[in-house]
Amino acid sequence: MNTFSSKSLFFFLPIFNTIWIAFSLTTSYIIAAKFGHITTSVPYLSGIVKYLPEEMFAKIAFTIAAGLDVLTYYSMYKYQKISHPKSSQVCNIIVLILGLLSSLGLLLGTHVSSNISTTVHLVAAFLAFGLEAVYNICHCIRYYRSVMWKDHRYMITARLVLCLITTVPTIMFVVFKQISCPFLKICDYNFITPASPDS
Repeated sequence: MNTFSSKSLFFFLPIFNTIWIAFSLTTSYIIAAKFGHITTSVPYLSGIVKYLPEEMFAKIAFTIAAGLDVLTYYSMYKYQKISHPKSSQVCNIIVLILGLLSSLGLLLGTHVSSNISTTVHLVAAFLAFGLEAVYNICHCIRYYRSVMWKDHRYMITARLVLCLITTVPTIMFVVFKQISCPFLKICDYNFITPASPDS
């Protein structure tokens, strides 16, 4: 992969993947709401992979999203390796592994719903969203410590916003789930399974 193609993937894939995930979540949520399978005020993965027909759409859409994630993380790894050969490649590999584990979590969480195994689904959710948050933080730090951010302030600003978006909901749900669940109406009193369609 040459420098040009790495740069192209570096800029294009994250944008396309963000749009694709937003489209997938929104579409799955609309289908689930139409059939009365979900009563939450915001879309979330656990609530849209439990019942047909939204389950089938979500599995296909988020399998594609996981694949796009892998391409995104790998393109960023290659870009860093080519553009900054003197930087720590061990750190670069560790960040790549975090990203790949996050993709695995997204794939696992999509195909193993809480109906099948609550434990596996929760572990997958931690991998998908928790490690993605760590991945984004690592990238923010790397951009900030490099000279690149001085010439591209919009890039570090965008990364910081992305870090905030991915870390705040994760921390809020894990640490303050008694507050976030009723406030966002994203789960029932078990804090694990989606609110019952009959509730």
